[in-house]
Amino acid sequence: MSFNVMGEISVCILSIVLLFNVISSYSLNEKSSRFFFYCVLNVFVCTLSDITSVYTIDNYRTVPLWLNNVVNIIFFLSVGTIPFLFSMYCCNFISHTKKHQKLFRILSINPIIFFGLIVITNPLTNLIFSFDPELGYVRGPLKHLTYIITFYYALIVIFVALKHRSEISRRLIFVFMIYPLIGFSINLIQFFNPELIFTGTSSFATLLLMYLAVQTNFTEFDFTSGLPTEITLAHLVARKKDAYCITFFSIENYNTIYETLGSKICDNLLLDIANKLTDIFGKTTFRVGTKFAVITPGSKDIQKKISRAINHCEYYNTDKTSSRIEIIASSVCVPEHATTYKEAFNIANTLIAKIRNIKGQKYICCDDSYISEIRRKKAIFEILEKELCPESTQFQVYFQPIFSISEGKFKYAEALSRLKNTELGDISPAEFIPVAEEKGLIERLGQITFEKICKFISEHKDTIHAVSVNFSVYQMTNPNIVEIVLNTISKYKIKPENIIMEITESIFIDDFDLIRQRMIELSNAGIVFYLDDFGTGFSNFANVITLPFSTIKIDRSFVQMMEQNTEMVSLIDNLIKTFKESGLKILVEGVENDIQDKLVKDAGTDYIQGFLYAKPISQTELLDFLK
Repeated sequence: MSFNVMGEISVCILSIVLLFNVISSYSLNEKSSRFFFYCVLNVFVCTLSDITSVYTIDNYRTVPLWLNNVVNIIFFLSVGTIPFLFSMYCCNFISHTKKHQKLFRILSINPIIFFGLIVITNPLTNLIFSFDPELGYVRGPLKHLTYIITFYYALIVIFVALKHRSEISRRLIFVFMIYPLIGFSINLIQFFNPELIFTGTSSFATLLLMYLAVQTNFTEFDFTSGLPTEITLAHLVARKKDAYCITFFSIENYNTIYETLGSKICDNLLLDIANKLTDIFGKTTFRVGTKFAVITPGSKDIQKKISRAINHCEYYNTDKTSSRIEIIASSVCVPEHATTYKEAFNIANTLIAKIRNIKGQKYICCDDSYISEIRRKKAIFEILEKELCPESTQFQVYFQPIFSISEGKFKYAEALSRLKNTELGDISPAEFIPVAEEKGLIERLGQITFEKICKFISEHKDTIHAVSVNFSVYQMTNPNIVEIVLNTISKYKIKPENIIMEITESIFIDDFDLIRQRMIELSNAGIVFYLDDFGTGFSNFANVITLPFSTIKIDRSFVQMMEQNTEMVSLIDNLIKTFKESGLKILVEGVENDIQDKLVKDAGTDYIQGFLYAKPISQTELLDFLK
């Protein structure tokens, strides 16, 4: 019989190309990549041994019997190993529990061991093949064993896919059920047409199709939820010419659920939400990072659908657990409020951040007022980027004088950042500081403010005794903060005691010991520390007295409570007395009338800051004020 091996030769060459591609492009430390590499390597060995066996069989009279046996044993071993490795590759993506993995190993490994023993012992048993001096290559009674084992492993992949159908996407279920059947169908063609050599061809075709499907699933489809990813969404949006509305759903307590219930429950949760959103919005549902997105033709009646989706996804129940899911959503209309996907995504994220600050709010649909607000924030951000430099005349430092009761005069001043005379006019700190925090400019803002203050003190050493400066958590967690502060002071040739660093209580939440160590280093260098806004954060008296503070600033809310509630007067009097007994001075801020002034003085305050004494003023005004 004449054999046609052209297909096998082509596959052998393609396998070599794919092997080099895998080695150079993928990390073989990753389990699925290793399985794929083993599959390709096995296909290469199979096709090469198949081509070689055809030659040795055709020349059985001249090729030594032992060599013919070795070549054919290698061929049959590789033929049986191919479906085994394919099943391992597929099931690696499906089954994750130890119980199921153990069952899969039993079902997979035992048959391939049995098959391998039959092949290796074939020269003694002739169960699969033998060589007759006259007839040459003769098929044995188990000549169809390779077809049986291929069919067996195809059934395993299909069984595992069906068994775990609730844990993987519908698309992958289809992939893992159909492709084993494709490979087996090609083998059937060879079964009925023995002259055609399709062993390697069928294996390579199946492997390549499966690999492309799985890898496409990873890049354009999210494996966990089975939804198209942001790549597909961005491509779809770029091609859309008609108006549409894009809505993003955010799971606010995802991290809490993950830490409490684990990754497996979270994967099932994401799949559950994906299925629920798909049931409501159809195939225009996408997975975008930690969010979900849906596209609808317009914003008309969308609120009802979104409310239904949020309510539908709010609870996740299984036999073992029940969790409440906190979901919020925002919608953006294109091209009405955004012209590109990136712009729509950024607007939606801004709206989601806004929802978090509105109690009871779960959904916002973008309108003109939100667009105006977002555009203003963007403009402020651009102004900050441009003006946050020591030479800026628009980013200024104002000062609010602090009155010393014991000395009866203004001795210090607190520095306050201001944006003046911009294209948007004067911008309040209440507006530009949140933008700086959101856009990652707050540390730069703090450093530029500090530079301007040091320069101002340097130029007016005879008038300015000390200035207090607010340092944010972003600055204090900078590993180089000690060097930055001391180098800036040295650069402008001022004394460390000219600087009072104001630290809020919230700074100590994340890393108390780290901040404490940096404060001690700066304090040893001569820097003075104030604890700002005491009573609004999380510090306690025990922590405060272990830190190098010289003065405690009592928040204005305490002053207002003293004025409105006589019981608070006694409480705050005792609090101030306790601090003073520990050697700390007291500064009360926010004093705005004579009643408040008398109350804080009677309580034993050392310093007073407030509109009753002085409002924030410019550098020139401060010099005149102090003189």
